[in-house]
Formats: sequence, C-alpha cells, structure tokens
Amino acid sequence: MLKKFLNKIVVPITISIICGFISGKFIYNLYMENNDSLLKNNTIYLIESADYQSYDIMRENSQTNNYIYYQEKGTYKTVVGITKNQDNIKKISQVYDEDLKVSKYYLNDTNLNKKITNNDNLLSKANSNEEIKSIINETLSLYKENNNVKLTKIS
Repeated sequence: MLKKFLNKIVVPITISIICGFISGKFIYNLYMENNDSLLKNNTIYLIESADYQSYDIMRENSQTNNYIYYQEKGTYKTVVGITKNQDNIKKISQVYDEDLKVSKYYLNDTNLNKKITNNDNLLSKANSNEEIKSIINETLSLYKENNNVKLTKIS
C-alpha cells in the first residue's frame, strides 16, 4: 500500500520538481546571455572634463568650444568625448591635457549606437591630434542632434 502511494504521488512530484529546476535553469541562462550581450552592445563611455556648481561658471571655465553638458545632483558636468571602445578612452584623454573622468552609461538608441561605433572605428585608426579631435567633435555633434536621447547610468 505504501509502495503504491509512493509510485502514484511522490515519484511524479519528484520528477516534476527536477524538470522544473532544469527548465528554470535553462531559461535563466538564456535570459542572462541575451541581457549581457544587450548591455555590452549598448554601453557608452562619457569622458567628462569637470563638474561645475552653476551654468555660468561652466561656460566661463570650459576649455573647449565643442562639448555637451548635463546636470546631475545640482552640478553641471561637461562631456568632451563619447566612445563605446575602452581603448579609445586613452586616445581621447591624450588629446585633452587635463584629468578626465569616465562614466559608463546605457544608450538605448540603435541608430546613435551604430553611428558611435562607426566613429569609434575611425577613431581607433586615427593618429594625429587634429584627426582625433575632428572625430570626437563629430561624435559629440551626433549626440547634440538627438535632443531626446536618454541615458541610464551603469556605474
């Protein structure tokens, strides 16, 4: 009698739990792979020059003519470069002779991501400071053209 009970109820429940665990593990791994690749493909780096307490002070002290800025926690931050390629961060930093801060953001705009990737390819091949600055300015212009672009800070 006990053996019948075990065969009818406990064995199917145990098999169901095992199947559920395997299915859950498979779905979780599939989700994580897609999520990681999406995050990697849409990550950009903002190379920031400085933080300022007010808009007027930012305008007075900014060294370059071509930059973008954003306001975060009451301070204005000037961005002098945008890249998706970590190797290009050093190249951009060498053009500007100052301490630069790098912030990591998520950009969910497919068109802009493609354009930044194209400019990154050009930037990685560029050698002269003039050529590098030209590509940096073009990338900043791409961002300026898209006023409604939203970024999400990653770290």
